[in-house]
Amino acid sequence: MNTITRGDSLSNREAPGILESMWRFKFLVLVLVLLFGAAGFALGSRKPSDYNTSATIALVDPKSTGSADTSLTRYAAEQANVATSDEVLAIAAKKLGTTVEALQARVSSSSSITETVIGVTATASSPEAAKARVDAVVDAFTTVLAQRSAKRLSDQATALQKLIDDLNTRVAKIDPKVPNAALVANSLANASTQLLLRKADLQTEAARFGSGVAYAEAASLPTTASSTKKEAALDATVGILLGLLLGGALAWTATDRRRTADDALDAESLLGVPLLGEVPDLKGSGEAASLRDLEAMPAVAYEFVAAGLHDPGVLLVAGAERGAGTTVSALNLAVAAARAGRRVVVIDADNDAQSLTKAVGIGEGRIGLSDVAARRADLDAATTTVSLGSTSMSVIPAGNAEPDAASLFRARSMGDALTELRNRYDLVIIDCPPMATDPEAASLARHVDGLLLVVSRRTRVRILERVRQRMSVLSTPMLGYVFTRGRRVGYVGSGRQSVRSG
Repeated sequence: MNTITRGDSLSNREAPGILESMWRFKFLVLVLVLLFGAAGFALGSRKPSDYNTSATIALVDPKSTGSADTSLTRYAAEQANVATSDEVLAIAAKKLGTTVEALQARVSSSSSITETVIGVTATASSPEAAKARVDAVVDAFTTVLAQRSAKRLSDQATALQKLIDDLNTRVAKIDPKVPNAALVANSLANASTQLLLRKADLQTEAARFGSGVAYAEAASLPTTASSTKKEAALDATVGILLGLLLGGALAWTATDRRRTADDALDAESLLGVPLLGEVPDLKGSGEAASLRDLEAMPAVAYEFVAAGLHDPGVLLVAGAERGAGTTVSALNLAVAAARAGRRVVVIDADNDAQSLTKAVGIGEGRIGLSDVAARRADLDAATTTVSLGSTSMSVIPAGNAEPDAASLFRARSMGDALTELRNRYDLVIIDCPPMATDPEAASLARHVDGLLLVVSRRTRVRILERVRQRMSVLSTPMLGYVFTRGRRVGYVGSGRQSVRSG
């Protein structure tokens, strides 16, 4: 049994960071950013134009009248809050024929930090409506401030009059026969006089303070609307940030749930077998033809793989999943062995795809591996010789379609055929379906001397774990793996090579 214990599992590693996740799913993030940004710009552009206008209100300094002893900054801030209070807005709303809620959303106030001045700003869809709102709020504020000032004066005057009345009552009740009665009466009378003077002062202060507003600068009629472009740009910026946030969250979630082998050594730590070669992404380079053209094979990367395989006898080449580059790998290794002077035969065991059969230019309907396994033909009838210029190699195509190729490949006839091929050739290479998804690979593994796994970049960790689990119950050793960095590797045969029956 092939027991794999080396290395730790990628599934136990720390999840990628947010930036790494966003880079992996950069196209998703970019699409979301563009969509949300465009939506924000469109919504901002469709907003109706608004007009803003303001009025300045200068307050009476409470210290100058003696009516209060407070910080000017705090006093101005308090009055600014009064200007947009429900009490003021209710009066303004009644005058305008609208609601308090409507004004709350369109009216604001501010205060100065150096003097007793506050500002009232209103927004509306027309210049006239904006000015009307400011004027109504200023008038309502002046009214409320005057009412509060009058009430405060009335309350204070009432309290003083009550004290005066109490003192006068006490003077009237003094018994002249009591010692010092005259002195007590005189003292109470003096206190009553002081209270009367304070009551008179309150009236003077009230006259000076008035409504509490020194003057109100009327709002002007606005002539230009607020910039729609600015609103659109702001909404677009918000949309971009939302798209970036959503894209980052989705990318992080997807990356955490879809752990992949992005580096060659990631798969090594998970599978517990050595890396025999790494095939770069040659798309667009002059070396790209060496991956798919028999006349240009083998690619340099596969020379290293071939050097690392020491007389495996019958070698099963299987991908972790489809598109990993199994056929390309099997052909490059076979050509490398043939050009090195070894007797080599490469077999197409993928009865469904038949990629290798098509790649070497063999048409449909030719006798092949399935016919040999089913004892419908012998090896000589199934074997075809493919010219490689100065040398050649033998090819056994997939053969006729079989409904249950996995059971056929487990049969004794399959083992006998591979034993015969082992005696005829120095190297037998079998291109088979993926190890993680197709049972044919496990069936063939019973008859071979070793397995070479082909792993493509970004193969999911769960796929590699499934391969490791399947190999752990087979007696066939996994000799190593090839890591392909190109995008999903398809194969299109050139049809130029010379093919003849052998």
